[in-house]
Amino acid sequence: MRLKMYLVLISVFGLGTNDAFGQGDFFWSTSPLNSGAVNSDPFIGAATGVATGSLYLYYTTVNSELDTGAGLDLSWTNDGVVAFTAARTFDFEIALASMPDGIKLGERWEDAFGPASEVTANTVTGLNAFTVVGGDGIINANNGSGAFLDQGYDAGADAFLFGRVDYEILDPNGQTELITAAGAIGIVHDGQTVNPIFGGATFGSIPEPTSVGIFVLGIVGLLGRRVRR
Repeated sequence: MRLKMYLVLISVFGLGTNDAFGQGDFFWSTSPLNSGAVNSDPFIGAATGVATGSLYLYYTTVNSELDTGAGLDLSWTNDGVVAFTAARTFDFEIALASMPDGIKLGERWEDAFGPASEVTANTVTGLNAFTVVGGDGIINANNGSGAFLDQGYDAGADAFLFGRVDYEILDPNGQTELITAAGAIGIVHDGQTVNPIFGGATFGSIPEPTSVGIFVLGIVGLLGRRVRR
């Protein structure tokens, strides 16, 4: 049975902007749900033979029951290094935390979850999820202390899994950064569009061990010459 709560659409798109409110920090991780995600900007070395991969988008909240919408756009700082191949948001069941069998009450989102609106090699547009029927947004499950539990809540990261992006490495010797920004829907909390902090991820080449060794030996040699002088 889906949890039905009613929300005026204007609340989804927000009545104003709160620049000071930064409760919804979004961050990227190479770890899927409940497998070691941490709130940091990962560095992904474009190692030889590793051509594809996935990044997982999480967000932390203080009052998650007031979060009623999120829309994100993604891009690369340098084209031709990594290409987006797919992007989507997830919907998760809400359950009674006190029940061992996890009685399902409904879903986190009511609309626009799933594949992004548009995915090209260099951009992702419309990575959206929002509640069009429902005024309470996500039911608070921070630290597992709420009466309800969001099945997409990662206790180790103290964050909710929002989506995933799949990519293909085009240039293992290049470097680029994944940029996350608010899209057309924005980030809506308690009827206002807020400006959270967005994390990123960096792709770059890792020097081969032999190259590192040669570099270190070169530095040692230069220092030795200075000492002998």
